[in-house]
Amino acid sequence: MWKRIWLVTIAALALFSFASSRSYAEYKFYVNPDSLVLSPGESYLGVHGELVNNGTDPVDIQFTAFNDGLVAVGVTVDTTPFYDWVFTLDNLTLRLEPGVEWFPLFNIYVDPDAPAALYEPTAVLEFDEIGGASVELGANWQLEVQGAPVPEPGTLFTFGSGLASLVAYLRRRRT
Repeated sequence: MWKRIWLVTIAALALFSFASSRSYAEYKFYVNPDSLVLSPGESYLGVHGELVNNGTDPVDIQFTAFNDGLVAVGVTVDTTPFYDWVFTLDNLTLRLEPGVEWFPLFNIYVDPDAPAALYEPTAVLEFDEIGGASVELGANWQLEVQGAPVPEPGTLFTFGSGLASLVAYLRRRRT
């Protein structure tokens, strides 16, 4: 009887220690920089992503989709850097070690006539764990497009005075 209890206890402990020592993956996704301020006609090259594996073992993941989440008038987001990087991977698969993996996401171009606005999109990264679940992660980021500079009243007065002086000089010269 005691021998049987002893064997069941050892088996339960072995099973518990095996189950608790198994690796799990916990992911976090960030956009870096997470806040940008651009003026019309400006661009920002090299927005990066950070994918964090908080698990204890490496995980093989295969990227399936990425969306920057931005819908803006006069702003173009080029995701070519992300897809260029992904297509250099063997079978679109990345061995994600515990820790942080940095990778390119996108470039931003603001048209010269873009209106001033504040955008707060959520970028979405989707991938499959090889032999595991599908994962969809979101990361908030912010883009502020500043308006075109408005001349101050003093500048307009100086410009107008100069024009009036020029007109007066030309009139006197004619007579």
